[in-house]
Amino acid sequence: MRTLEARIGTLQTLICSTKKLLWKQSMLKLFIRFTISLFALAAHISFSSELGDCEKVFSVSASAFSNKEKGMDREVLIHSLPKPSEAVEVEPLRSMREIIEDVYSYKITDQFVYSVYKTEFCLRRNQGKVVPVSFANAYPLLEKCSKESRENKASCAMIVAGSKPE
Repeated sequence: MRTLEARIGTLQTLICSTKKLLWKQSMLKLFIRFTISLFALAAHISFSSELGDCEKVFSVSASAFSNKEKGMDREVLIHSLPKPSEAVEVEPLRSMREIIEDVYSYKITDQFVYSVYKTEFCLRRNQGKVVPVSFANAYPLLEKCSKESRENKASCAMIVAGSKPE
């Protein structure tokens, strides 16, 4: 009787250990995929356009939403970024950190509105213009923008970021 119970206990321990190992392996695979994506993104970031360093913010925000939907943990994303320096962080790395925090902390209903907002926010900040102090203040306004007509969503999000309507 004890031998059977001991075997069952050993099997349960083995199953538990196997589950932990498989979980670690799957997390490692996710981390490796994300890191590869991050390096590919970093290669593209080095090129500039009329948007300058903010060019990739739109696609970075879309990527953050995608990673959240796939179940990737916030901490995995944050730890895959280079360590923040004490000096002012350059774009788009600075925006990447903010995007991860925003996407994982808020229930953002319209990815397009948010992506336009962050791109405009980045541009204005780089130009030394006034930008919203916190995303907590901008969030309810962006949710209102998400209810706008398709044609007005982008301009609404840009206004929330601080741009003046034309």
